[in-house]
Amino acid sequence: MLALTISAALITVAILPAATLASNVIYPATYSGTAATGGTVEFDVSPDGTQITKFVLKKVPVPPCGTITGETPRKVAIVDDSFANSLGLLHFSGTFPAVGQAQGSLSYHRKDGSCDSQEVSWTASAPSPPPPVVPQPPAPPTPPSPPADEPLPGTRITHGPSGTVHTRRATIRFTSNEPGATFRCRLDGGRWRLCESAQFYGGLRDGRHVFEVKAIDSAGNADPTPAKRRWRVEAKQTP
Repeated sequence: MLALTISAALITVAILPAATLASNVIYPATYSGTAATGGTVEFDVSPDGTQITKFVLKKVPVPPCGTITGETPRKVAIVDDSFANSLGLLHFSGTFPAVGQAQGSLSYHRKDGSCDSQEVSWTASAPSPPPPVVPQPPAPPTPPSPPADEPLPGTRITHGPSGTVHTRRATIRFTSNEPGATFRCRLDGGRWRLCESAQFYGGLRDGRHVFEVKAIDSAGNADPTPAKRRWRVEAKQTP
């Protein structure tokens, strides 16, 4: 029996006509089947379903051609659910009458003559479908953003005793750089208490005294460096 091996190097690439999308093609896919006289036939459909991108024959006996084995990289357009190659050494044609199926007549041509045609049916092997998308639980609500940091308030003493004084009374005035701020005051390291400017102290003992005041703004921010006033009381009568 005459054996013929079709070399891909002998096949010239044809210019494809404009193709319309084949409605019955599973793509991308490899279609494979067995010819009536034995051997296998395979062809690949392009990812967009418009072309046969490869056609392979493996030991297909077709009298009077003998046993034909070969592969062509020729790209063939799929138009109206059918395809046909009429150029080069290898001729083939087929149709897609139903999704996942292809059947038609194949012919193999050599320079010195033609071979008989035979009916062949193929089935498609399509890529595995992607796994089902598992719905994800809704994301927890985003917690509200904390309020933007505000500038810390400042505190300034504008009037009060200083140095050595000879009175047991003291009136101290103060202010803040933030309107609406409230104040906390303490004397000689005592407890912080709510106070207002023109804070008055009476009956002060002789000796050193320290007054501190800090402003607190509307957001609750306190002056980290309270304002201080130091003085000394010497109110004793000299004999």
